[in-house]
Amino acid sequence: MVPSVCSFFFCSYPSRNDTIGRPSNIIVTFSAAPSSQPVAISLANLEMLFLSPATGALVRKVSTTSILTQLEHSHSMLLSGSSDGFVRVHDLRTGMGRAGGAENFVKAHARSVEGLKVSGDLVFTIGMGER
Repeated sequence: MVPSVCSFFFCSYPSRNDTIGRPSNIIVTFSAAPSSQPVAISLANLEMLFLSPATGALVRKVSTTSILTQLEHSHSMLLSGSSDGFVRVHDLRTGMGRAGGAENFVKAHARSVEGLKVSGDLVFTIGMGER
């Protein structure tokens, strides 16, 4: 039996790779998006996919600098928590950092961000630290 990870629109089945050093496209997490915003999916191979909420078709693929462990929509942007402890802001139109913003990322934890919630203008995180 092959384990699978499925969301409403997309399934990923772990498979053996023929190319050495190339990770498979395993879903790490995905966002729960309102019907007007694209669904964001984080993959283990350092990519983020945006899917159309109406059709489930791939809208765009964006490279990331680390594995995104949490994805959360807020107003007109997407926030991500990552395995390197950073919280980043992504523009929904491009998937990249917001142009013209003061900062696109902040170091929230010494290690991985394990939980991320948005309430109005506030962002709450749970993460790993060092003691």
